[in-house]
Amino acid sequence: MNELLEILAQFGGGKGGEPGNVTVRFLLPTFFWSVLAGVAFREWLRTRESKDLWVGIASTMGMARELLMFAAEYGAWRQMVPFDFMYNYYPPLEHAATMISGLLIGYAFLNYQLHCPNFSRPFLAGSLFTTIVLYWLTAAHWPDFLAHHPASHLADSGGIWLPLCSSPSYAARPWRFHICCSTGKKRL
Repeated sequence: MNELLEILAQFGGGKGGEPGNVTVRFLLPTFFWSVLAGVAFREWLRTRESKDLWVGIASTMGMARELLMFAAEYGAWRQMVPFDFMYNYYPPLEHAATMISGLLIGYAFLNYQLHCPNFSRPFLAGSLFTTIVLYWLTAAHWPDFLAHHPASHLADSGGIWLPLCSSPSYAARPWRFHICCSTGKKRL
């Protein structure tokens, strides 16, 4: 019961800005992700349009990311989970989950707007493959970097730059497709 009261107190601003106020940061987005997932899945059951299914899957992924962050931050603050142990794993996973969620929502809308699965499916497959490879590279490097630089963040390791550098390629491909379609060119 004390934990529930602590979580409710954080929604109201906490006890003067203590460093553990993570409830609003993570549970509020979880609530909105769950609303989006519920609406998307309900629409999918009603219409059977794949975009609704993909938005529901992406929303569930976003919700899982927020819950992971809440468990790590709140658990470490309340000393339920050792922060050092969680911090060895969750920063790269958090960034990969964020990227995958965004890619799945992007795929849902690309597929719905373009009506061109010959483009949107390879876009999703290539983007997910790139994200997973970059996550694997970052996650493999992160614990060693953290052992040598204990007070560092993921951005200090260079691991954050891998997903950020790949983001423009994710965004450029649909624009190139749109330009090719509007000019009548056949090749991408």
